[in-house]
Amino acid sequence: MRASAYRAAGLVAPAAALLLFSGAAAVTFAQDAGSLPARTEKGLYVLKVVEPGYDVTVTETERAATSSTIDIRGVVPTITAGATVLFRAAYDIATARQFAFVFLAPPRDADTAAQTTRDAGGRHLSGVHRLFLTNDPKTPLRDLLGADYSEKAQQTYDRSGYMPVATLQMMFGGTRR
Repeated sequence: MRASAYRAAGLVAPAAALLLFSGAAAVTFAQDAGSLPARTEKGLYVLKVVEPGYDVTVTETERAATSSTIDIRGVVPTITAGATVLFRAAYDIATARQFAFVFLAPPRDADTAAQTTRDAGGRHLSGVHRLFLTNDPKTPLRDLLGADYSEKAQQTYDRSGYMPVATLQMMFGGTRR
């Protein structure tokens, strides 16, 4: 995806948040071969976006049967553009792993929360996120998260539930892999 598409995505990130929490449709963004995901030596996901205003890398650092841990580092022009990069990673990982629903768990404590600072160069992102994946939207959150379960996660789930990958597909285009 070109920086202009990420910039456009930054403008609709409030819509993306609405998308996450309501399942509403969103704008489709074209994919650019220059920022398509790659794989590490272990076969884990990597997305690097280097365009004007963007220099961000998303790396999947750990993979379990129904979860992935991703690390996001770099600079984006706005915080909403950072959220768009996160949603793109969730979409790519879920489709590659053939899951139909995603839950982005909130950090269990402040020490693991994503950090964002801002300067003239943009928003500097640094943080680890946990994606939980399922094909059954009726899976109890406590069962899916296991030891990662928390009241904060339950409150987030109670507000928004699982994100259908089909909804993310409307945002990022392409066909389901």
